[in-house]
Amino acid sequence: MYRSGEKAYHDRFDPYIQRDYTLFKSMEWGCGDHHIFDFVIRHEGRIFRPWLTMFIDMRSRKITGWHINVVPNTLTIMRAFSMSAETCGLFENLLIDNGKDFKSAWFAGSAWKERRASPEKETLDLIEGVLHDCGTKARFATPYRGQSKPVERAFRTVIELFSKRQATYVGSNTADRPADTRLFWGGINGRDRVEVTYTLARFREDFGKFAAWFNAEWAHSGQGMDGKTPDAVFEANLEAKREMPEAMRKYVFAVRERRVVQRSGIRIDGIDYYSEEMVRLIGQRVEARRDINDVGKVSIFTLPDCVYQFDAENGFFKDRGIPEENVRRARNAQKKGPRTPEAVREKRGRDTGGHKIARRTAGGKSGGANRAVCRGGYAGGGGRRAAGRYQAAAAASDRPGLRRL
Repeated sequence: MYRSGEKAYHDRFDPYIQRDYTLFKSMEWGCGDHHIFDFVIRHEGRIFRPWLTMFIDMRSRKITGWHINVVPNTLTIMRAFSMSAETCGLFENLLIDNGKDFKSAWFAGSAWKERRASPEKETLDLIEGVLHDCGTKARFATPYRGQSKPVERAFRTVIELFSKRQATYVGSNTADRPADTRLFWGGINGRDRVEVTYTLARFREDFGKFAAWFNAEWAHSGQGMDGKTPDAVFEANLEAKREMPEAMRKYVFAVRERRVVQRSGIRIDGIDYYSEEMVRLIGQRVEARRDINDVGKVSIFTLPDCVYQFDAENGFFKDRGIPEENVRRARNAQKKGPRTPEAVREKRGRDTGGHKIARRTAGGKSGGANRAVCRGGYAGGGGRRAAGRYQAAAAASDRPGLRRL
């Protein structure tokens, strides 16, 4: 075991204390994490394994909130936690993963910073995240110790009862992988490709039905469950439901950005927001909160007291109900650029237009060696390979002694 490392020893031999779930009340402790499904779907022309972000109540094992997307991030966490708060109320304590999206200032606020930093709290730049506004205390699980998060056991139940029953199941490892999984990506050995028709929208609908069935009908055999359903145990151990007023949700479940107010207002993700009331705050640093369901309006809060002042709007996007996902999708597409053949050729032309020309030296101390000068410096092996790719273009050029890089 020494050769396998400390984690292998811990997982197999270290003693542990078993958690007694009967000591908890419903919504006293919650747990959340990400999980990648073991089957593939089709979305926007791509075939991939989707991700699940899920929260459960540790006492009843009830699935309180979830969200499925292409990749997990803070926004998927916000969607799942918002569902949990709307359907089951607010957790008192939340055990979460150590990933950067869970410990982000947007979601966990300064909880991670207070845990890791040694100075007094007064010296820290304290940030109030979503969990702080919900009155939920963040507790971070031990790194690389999946058994410390009960939601991991819930994910195994999802695999057995849901994932393995899908027609496009590919397994989580080579031992569990069916023999025909490669056909989802193309034909092989004379066999035709298997078309993947399972879409993201249909998948979300199916998982919603599964979560409702699991909560209402699954006879759970875990500790303290006594063969009852998660819904039954949840109701039996719920003392009082901590709810958030509907009017407050758009301020809590929101993108939070800090900006200095300019004469033209503020800008977030390339979108300008303005209100006539901003005149009195010009030059001041404020916190702008944008509802994840509507990017057309932001709420302005003063710092450091986080007191609400007014709403600022964008004239083009207001009242259109555009969700935050659309902004992120457009931003990512702008970074990648168009992928049509014409756009790729145009981009290559722009990238090479500013490069210097590599001149083939004739004789001299270098013995006639060719040196490719690229962006003001001598290129190494990569430069020589690039020069080779452009030899044909140099031969067809009006100046045959030059090679364009």
